[in-house]
Amino acid sequence: MQEKFGRIQDLRKKISELEKFKFVLDFKIKELNTQIGPKEIEIKRLKDQVNKMNSEFKHFTRVNANLALIVEDLRLRQLGLINEVEKLKNELRSQDDEKCKFQVDLQEMLLTSTNDKKLKVGIIGLHKRWVLLEDKETNRLEKGSIEEHKAN
Repeated sequence: MQEKFGRIQDLRKKISELEKFKFVLDFKIKELNTQIGPKEIEIKRLKDQVNKMNSEFKHFTRVNANLALIVEDLRLRQLGLINEVEKLKNELRSQDDEKCKFQVDLQEMLLTSTNDKKLKVGIIGLHKRWVLLEDKETNRLEKGSIEEHKAN
């Protein structure tokens, strides 16, 4: 009986020790549970922030794609304008060349015209060369475009 009584005492001591451990563990669990609550709130807040950032990312991706299209359109317009400017420069050079040739012809005519008859002949020659020739070329171009239009 003594043995059993000693054994019961040992078991009671172990039970009391285990109850102390249980109390400490319960306290620790409660403490950890109180920490979990704010962490879950923080996790939810961060998830909401991630979702918001993802939607902003999608929005900015669409805006970026639209801006890329606008940039490409402007680049093509710029190339067209550059080509048009180059064409106009070439036309201006051509007109300047024509003007210089006319000035040279006019100066030569004035230098060689010593009297009124030579001056009149020179002016008529300039008229034939510069005015009537251009009219013929213009008529020829107009007739060619009219014929081309009729063919189509």
